[in-house]
Amino acid sequence: MDQALANAAMTRFLNAEYQDAEALSGRAISVAERLPERDDSDLAVIYSNHGDALSKLGRFSDAEGAYDRAADLARRTSGEQYGTYWRALGLHASMLYLHGDRERALAMLESMLAAIP
Repeated sequence: MDQALANAAMTRFLNAEYQDAEALSGRAISVAERLPERDDSDLAVIYSNHGDALSKLGRFSDAEGAYDRAADLARRTSGEQYGTYWRALGLHASMLYLHGDRERALAMLESMLAAIP
């Protein structure tokens, strides 16, 4: 169920239906967080996508929280040497850079590049 919601959210996002994408990805997170044997790698991707939708809606503080949660889950499940972690950091840094927080964005990108083997 969480993956169906996440896929529907991504379809809405790709169609620039950001409000619907945010709502669906939020529901996907709620479902995934309650699963007894959840896959935190998948959940990290859902959080990254949720952050993208929130960012498009101008909810930058909420987007930061989603990107931070994605990076934390990715770090704990796959590690810093895996693309899920890099993607979460890269998306977060990109949002920061585009909204004027270039110093933090560049520091984040540097840490991401340092983690890539």
